[in-house]
Amino acid sequence: ALALCVAARAERLTLDQRAQRALFITGWVVYLVLSALRASNGKVMHNDITMLWCSFFFCFAPLSARRDDRTSSRAYGWPRRSAVAFIACAYFFAGYWKLMRTGPSWVFSDNVQLSIAWGPKPAVERWDWLAEIVSSWMIVGVAIAIVTIVFEVGAPVMLFRPRLQPVFGAVAVFLHFSVYLLFGLDYSMWIAINLIVLFNWVEIVDRRRAASGGLGSPAGTG
Repeated sequence: ALALCVAARAERLTLDQRAQRALFITGWVVYLVLSALRASNGKVMHNDITMLWCSFFFCFAPLSARRDDRTSSRAYGWPRRSAVAFIACAYFFAGYWKLMRTGPSWVFSDNVQLSIAWGPKPAVERWDWLAEIVSSWMIVGVAIAIVTIVFEVGAPVMLFRPRLQPVFGAVAVFLHFSVYLLFGLDYSMWIAINLIVLFNWVEIVDRRRAASGGLGSPAGTG
């Protein structure tokens, strides 16, 4: 649905904001149904949960916002802020329950090392040679566990320090990409929503335009 909205704008087709919202909501509902069919049991898997919830907020974004408006406004920024809050909570509770159920041994043991060595069951495509190298030393597994726990438990910090959101986003992308290489587990939707939400692309584009002598001034965080 989002791709169709973009295509319509590119071709200068007549598609008002209400029609775009209806199209986006239709796409969201279809995505929800397809996600529930992933495991053939009507349950949305955790691979898709962040994209589903974060995009849900944008189904109700204000229709009066304009693409060329660079003025920061709380009225227009609440869908993104809600998405950031959801992402922060998702990571925080992931780390919280690791510590609550397993304790410090989740970090300071051979837990991660053995998890990488054994791989997922059933086995899926992954970089076995890299997994063998990483799982050869327990200290590497402990280091990975420390980075993971610190990142997850510290995720709510980005709610109070918006300038750190791109940093958390970059770390999240790195961790999920590493999980794919070491375990073969696909968290591409988590990577995508982190790139979309935690990076202020309007500000990035405006800064690049300003640096190249183009029009536009840096926008606020919204």
